[in-house]
Amino acid sequence: MRSAAALVSFVFVCAVAAGADEALTPKQAVHGEAITAEGVGPGAAGYGSLKAYAGTTIKNGVAYPFAREIAASATYDGFDIDGPHLLIEGAAFSSSLDIYTSRTVVLRGVSIRPAAHAHIALLVRDGAGEVYVLWSDVGAAGSNAVGAAIAFRGSHAAVHRSLISKAADGVQISASGVMVAENLIETRAASPGDHNDAIQLLGSPKHITIARNKILNRNPQTSCLYLAGEHIEVRSNYVSGGGWTIYGGASNNGKGGAGASDVAVVDTIFGRDFFEKSGNFGPVTYWNKANVWRDNRFSDGVTIAP
Repeated sequence: MRSAAALVSFVFVCAVAAGADEALTPKQAVHGEAITAEGVGPGAAGYGSLKAYAGTTIKNGVAYPFAREIAASATYDGFDIDGPHLLIEGAAFSSSLDIYTSRTVVLRGVSIRPAAHAHIALLVRDGAGEVYVLWSDVGAAGSNAVGAAIAFRGSHAAVHRSLISKAADGVQISASGVMVAENLIETRAASPGDHNDAIQLLGSPKHITIARNKILNRNPQTSCLYLAGEHIEVRSNYVSGGGWTIYGGASNNGKGGAGASDVAVVDTIFGRDFFEKSGNFGPVTYWNKANVWRDNRFSDGVTIAP
């Protein structure tokens, strides 16, 4: 498996995953503005139908009917997996997946949509191995409440070309070495007491890349991106909505203490899909000017200075 530094420099080259109904070779998205619902998720990767399973915990030493043990190294969608790993593809889970195993897990063409209330649809535990969520579909089913679609607590993970939707929070990241690239991420309509973040960094994660996503929060509170930690690259995303569209991490986003450092927000388009100022209050707050802010603008081209 590639290092966090290699994840940051990742260049998309689509590879055929064993068992896919159809191999696609799409070009890397130039910008998150180009991401559409038709270009992400299992259907976009050629998975015409998914086999139904109940969710479960995934632990060491257990065989699962929905997972294949792959003995050799392999490449999936440009991600090199070193050595044995679990491959889960073409599966639809009607309740949450909870990953404990120290083995690398690749989920490709997978749906995780709990049919009842769930705190988290896909939880990767601290101490788990690397996890890749590729061309998948994660969040709530129908009007059911899901607190977070994905929560990464273990180190080294990627979410790529997936639909993350209908959850209060899209992706929560308290791990290091995580890439979120070329996804469509949408929060659900807020329930009382919600604080909705499409992508929320928690604690002190390091080496996080958020690139070429379309990120939407229709709610007039919290954010599309809630930044924290060190070595955070936010590049070529389309973001729209929230109270402030981006919380930049200064002073721990107003909570006091050390703020986010070595943060770069570059080539970001702030849409006005929901609010004239992109966010209900504006595009960005808690920005430390020691960090990098470059080539960021509203969707009509007007430059934004934090």
